[in-house]
Amino acid sequence: MKTKSIQQEIESLRKCLYYSTIENESLRTTALTELRQKEERVNQLCLLLKQTTHERDEARNHLHQLQLLLHKLTQQPVDPSPPTNPIWANSSLTDSDNLSSDSAFDEIDRALAEIDRLVKARALPEKGRLMQAVTDAGPLLKTLLVAGPLPMWRNPPPPLERLQIPPVGLERRVLVRRSAGAVRAMEPEAKRVKA
Repeated sequence: MKTKSIQQEIESLRKCLYYSTIENESLRTTALTELRQKEERVNQLCLLLKQTTHERDEARNHLHQLQLLLHKLTQQPVDPSPPTNPIWANSSLTDSDNLSSDSAFDEIDRALAEIDRLVKARALPEKGRLMQAVTDAGPLLKTLLVAGPLPMWRNPPPPLERLQIPPVGLERRVLVRRSAGAVRAMEPEAKRVKA
């Protein structure tokens, strides 16, 4: 009888081992296929990166040739070497951004001067006259107000005369907790006395 139960246990253990090996093999094959797919994707991305860097280098060379041609035509000094700074080579800024041009700075300076002139010409509106100041400001602000009147609060909060913060102290909370515990502890005794 014991031998039959031992043989049954051995058989069930063999089945469990067989199923677990099958499951492990299936997991291994799925992991290997996923790994192959990811490696293929990485290889594709590497190829795309090589192609893009090659196209970028060709575009830089073409730009350099065009600058040299422009220099020959206009006799303006142009840097004969293409940019080789590794920091700027991989950045998203291109040579056509022309961040250091004087015209861009002149436009910014003119805009700042205009803003300063407008700000100095007008003082802050008096209290309660903001809407009038906005309507008097000019056509831009008037077009913003074409949509209609400003929304009004239905139930505005009450005006605060002064800032009221209730006093909160650590000692008070401890005393309240202790006293509440004492009251709770005393309540059953009081009921017992009445009974």
